[in-house]
Amino acid sequence: MKALQHLQKRVDNYLGSKINLNSYYYYKDYSKTLLKRFEQESYYLELLERCKKLESIPTHQPIKYSDELIFGSFYNDIPKELKSKRLFKSERKTITTLLKRSKVGGMRSRVVLSFFKKTLFYFGYNFSSLSESNKEKIINTISDKYLMGNKFRISLNSIRDSSGNQLFIEDGVNFKIHYIAFRLDIYEELKGHQEELLNHEKKKDTLQKDELFRRL
Repeated sequence: MKALQHLQKRVDNYLGSKINLNSYYYYKDYSKTLLKRFEQESYYLELLERCKKLESIPTHQPIKYSDELIFGSFYNDIPKELKSKRLFKSERKTITTLLKRSKVGGMRSRVVLSFFKKTLFYFGYNFSSLSESNKEKIINTISDKYLMGNKFRISLNSIRDSSGNQLFIEDGVNFKIHYIAFRLDIYEELKGHQEELLNHEKKKDTLQKDELFRRL
């Protein structure tokens, strides 16, 4: 038994030396995987639908990334602190996405900013590993900032400012805070793109079936 435990310890130590979760290469691979999700126009439509299912609580506090960068700000207005060698960028169709590792209150996170036709319409924080106490700190801070300390349930509520912009929290494999601009025109255009894509795929599938029918 001791020999088996010793062998297991050696294996764990070996694997631990090979997989360093804090290494730049792990960060790079994980960030690229995460960025692919935000490249998809359908992802923002999913977020909007998820937000619609929540009961919104009004706030007098404007929902914004910072005083210098608000919803509708242009891509060129990005603050200097967001620009670094470790900034990941993706440009797909009408969506430009930036992703950067950052510390928020000492907690490691990935900050995502998404621009539709070069104007900010989404940003969020993705925490890959948080203790329950840190989750509670974040929720309480948001409650204090936007709701004057009044409690809200992250599984049932979103927070909506006077412009209709909303934020909501997703506690799953990762702990995420989503901030969404109230821009129905953007989501209608994204929806139109998805319908065009779906119709294209249906047409492609029909042509494929026709060819198979003729050739086989």
